[in-house]
Amino acid sequence: MVEPISAVIETWDVVKIALGSGTTAAIVGGAFQWLRDLHAKKRDEVKSAKVDAVHLITKLDLLAMNCARVYWRFCEEMDEYKARAWGSNEYPSCERPQSDIAPSELVRIDQGLAARIAWLDNEFKLGTEMIRLKLEYNADPPDIEDAFADLVGHYGHQATKIAETLRTKYSIPSEDLVLKMRGRIVNATLESASCKVRHFLVAID
Repeated sequence: MVEPISAVIETWDVVKIALGSGTTAAIVGGAFQWLRDLHAKKRDEVKSAKVDAVHLITKLDLLAMNCARVYWRFCEEMDEYKARAWGSNEYPSCERPQSDIAPSELVRIDQGLAARIAWLDNEFKLGTEMIRLKLEYNADPPDIEDAFADLVGHYGHQATKIAETLRTKYSIPSEDLVLKMRGRIVNATLESASCKVRHFLVAID
């Protein structure tokens, strides 16, 4: 009777080992599959974020160029006004271009950069109110419009800075001829306007 009992015990040990090995293999295999899926998901998210970044850079670059365009036009019109119509109420104004960036476009990119883009419009609104507070009661309307125009330039300048940060973050090239031209012409104008309005807003009356 001893031999059959020993054989049963040995068989049960083998079964336990087999079951244990199978369970371990299943757990290890499941863990590796989860890691593979996670890696694939993150890779897809990075690809999607890079594509979104390209579209956002395009919109930010166009925003900067449009800001420079309306700023130049304002400066020409203001020079004409000062030369021919100073003192009249027909002074020019500088309208801020719209960014055309929807909140849904900011979901997949770096959230720090998304917050900077979302903040652009808020910064412009706050800057507008600060200019009104400083000039509303002690300046001629053309002076207020000059400050508003510089704020538009600052808005465009911030757009270029965010676009460049996106290029760096997602390794997107920026050496084509259009961007070099923008760097020479547009950036200088917007940076100058940005410096003027920032100096104005922090200056003590």
